[in-house]
Amino acid sequence: MQHQFNQSDSGCLTGYKKSSNESYHKTPKKVNIWKTVYFNFHYFPFKTAIRMPVFIYWRSELYKMQGKIEIDGPITTGMMKFGSHGLGTQDLLYSRTMWEVMGTLIIRGKTNIGRGSKISVGDGAVLTLGHDFAITGNSEIICQKKISFGNDCLLSWDILIMDTDFHHVTNENGDIINSPKPITIGDHV
Repeated sequence: MQHQFNQSDSGCLTGYKKSSNESYHKTPKKVNIWKTVYFNFHYFPFKTAIRMPVFIYWRSELYKMQGKIEIDGPITTGMMKFGSHGLGTQDLLYSRTMWEVMGTLIIRGKTNIGRGSKISVGDGAVLTLGHDFAITGNSEIICQKKISFGNDCLLSWDILIMDTDFHHVTNENGDIINSPKPITIGDHV
């Protein structure tokens, strides 16, 4: 299947998929071309950025872009989709996808972060997403130390995964007894 992309007047990328019978079917992708270009050239060297491995969709907010992204695997165009829509029950007018990465995000293959989801990686923290990782709308991953997902993981909506509770609890000696601990989620979850 071949893809041809054109920019619409709204700044969104519109795609035409060429099917096996050689006719074109218009499929709006709702990719924000300006944020997509900015994001890719911010995080990746030129040779990688021109391949556009990450698509940023409409209603995605890029709050903190101080960390880094590592791609552990073959680089393909649109291998990570951030803010893509797929739920029919979502409020498309107000639902936003949020990006707040100050640590390291490792991508091991095709990744889909659904609209309304929030990704937060703290300074010095590492979030690893395996091949064929997908998280649907209104879910959150908050990583302050280390969270790893294996391959072929699909997380449903309204899930919160965090390796900290942001509140220190101390014992009678003043030692912190609830420090952030790593989370590892295996394959096929």
